[in-house]
Amino acid sequence: MNQVVEFDIDKKHLLGDIISKQTGSLNKAIKELFQNSFDARATEIEVTMNTKGLRFIDNGTGMNKEDIHKYFRVFGATAKRGDITKIGKFAMGRGQIFNFGKVLWKTQNYAMVVDIKKNLNYTLIETNKFIKGTDIIISFYDNIYTWRVSNHFTEIKRDIIPPEDVKVVIVLLGICGINLAGYVWKLWVK
Repeated sequence: MNQVVEFDIDKKHLLGDIISKQTGSLNKAIKELFQNSFDARATEIEVTMNTKGLRFIDNGTGMNKEDIHKYFRVFGATAKRGDITKIGKFAMGRGQIFNFGKVLWKTQNYAMVVDIKKNLNYTLIETNKFIKGTDIIISFYDNIYTWRVSNHFTEIKRDIIPPEDVKVVIVLLGICGINLAGYVWKLWVK
């Protein structure tokens, strides 16, 4: 007797491999955040970075609770598939940023806390403060050298071309041993 049997996957181990093995560099992970912002029709993006972490804020569409459960929770699920105007098509990019540090990802009335060094899940918190777009804070697992902070954004400036109507501001803090609080390196201000 013949039987058709559907393949299955070891979800826990495969997800860990997807997150850890697809990660190239911090630059690539940051580029993924930019691409998500462009796809979410953000018109303003602000990135602040130092040796201990990164904050990425945009004013895009953000995600409601249904979107979080459908797209943030499920790797590979995307509303972008088939939309030729969108950059992200595989819905895996956020995993790259998870690999570099503990993440607090805020959007609309929700916050998600992700720490893949502890486990492969996230804590969903309902908040009282509405955020248009996203506000993502990454506390690096390992501090990076000050010269690398500057290099990351030099490479991003070279590789990322935002849509004409998008204003991007990058703030680099504490570069080259000098406290540069208040110093703003503005890129692509339109």
